[in-house]
Amino acid sequence: MQSAKLNPFKTCRPNLEHKVQITSLKTLFHLNISECIFNQATLKRLTLYKAIMNDSHFFEAKLIKNSIEDSTINHSFFNSSKFSNSNFFSTTFLNCDFEKAELLSCLFKKNEFTGCNFIAADFTTALLNKVTFSNCDLSNVNLSNTLLVETKFNNCNLEGVNFEHSHFLKVSFNNSKLGNNNFDFAQLNGDELDLHKAYLSGSTFKNTTYRNI
Repeated sequence: MQSAKLNPFKTCRPNLEHKVQITSLKTLFHLNISECIFNQATLKRLTLYKAIMNDSHFFEAKLIKNSIEDSTINHSFFNSSKFSNSNFFSTTFLNCDFEKAELLSCLFKKNEFTGCNFIAADFTTALLNKVTFSNCDLSNVNLSNTLLVETKFNNCNLEGVNFEHSHFLKVSFNNSKLGNNNFDFAQLNGDELDLHKAYLSGSTFKNTTYRNI
């Protein structure tokens, strides 16, 4: 892979707002992105590899078919942004805000989210593989038609989450709060599915399948 000659973050200065439109098939290596504002920006087909991002804003941004790999994202804001068909690999997110973000058909693998806000975010048709959420607020999130593989929710708020038509394989809810959830038509598979510490009042399980494999 080659580094991109076009780097939308290179000239970023603290609190300088960029409403840019960038499309690139290149990979950006080892970037340190701090206090950048990309509100309403459009970024397509960018790959960030081993990046460090701090205190940056992407409000209502369009982040399409991008990839973030082996990176650390800290205290950054993606409220109401659209991440359609993007990939996240082995990346750590700390105290980030994804409220009302759209993460449609995104791939998450070996990621850790700690202290993040996902209120009313939409993960429809996403794949979560070996993802860990710790102390996150996922209330009223849409996880319908989603595949969750070896995913862990530790001390999370999942009240009102829609799991309709989703497929669970070895998913754990450790000390997490659920309630008024929709598990209709979901498939709950795996001998490591842990719901015994979950609060499920008001949840529905219409035509839900549980199979111990």
